[in-house]
Amino acid sequence: MEKRASISKDSYKNFFLRYTVAWIICALIVYFPIIIEGRTFIWNVDGVSQHLTALTYYSEYLKSIINSIISGNPSIPEWSYSLGEAGMFFKY
Repeated sequence: MEKRASISKDSYKNFFLRYTVAWIICALIVYFPIIIEGRTFIWNVDGVSQHLTALTYYSEYLKSIINSIISGNPSIPEWSYSLGEAGMFFKY
């Protein structure tokens, strides 16, 4: 029966330290120019037309759930026809 080579804790620490340093260097190479120029990955058009609308809808959705619980008739809707093709709230 073969014995497994034992790996010391120091070699684990050395590996994770090297990996972390390499990740930080790669992240700086990718993100540093974007941060320096004051840019983002999201356009203003994206935020207003897509995300803000969705967050507003989900806010109303959560308020309706809380109000139904407070009123004593709890209900959590799972489908909305106002969402179009993506009408399910809960994706599996």
